[in-house]
Amino acid sequence: MTPESINKGGGDPLETLASLGTHDVDPWRAETLRREAKARLERAHRLASRRWFVALRRTYRLALEPAFVYGLAAVHLCWTFQTVLSLWPR
Repeated sequence: MTPESINKGGGDPLETLASLGTHDVDPWRAETLRREAKARLERAHRLASRRWFVALRRTYRLALEPAFVYGLAAVHLCWTFQTVLSLWPR
């Protein structure tokens, strides 16, 4: 569940958590999972209310991260060609 999906649903994240089914696990494990899920939903809901954070995250995900990956790939490709050319017999 992402902050965007919480905003689109318009519901309370705790109600969403309460609507999830349960599994047959030890009580202590169930409580640990419930607390972790509740904390994550509350954090996602809190972050979704900060529009600047959502915009920053979207910009990073759509522009900066791909540019970083392409740049790293280009550097690796240049390094590979340079290494191969240095080993090539003349």
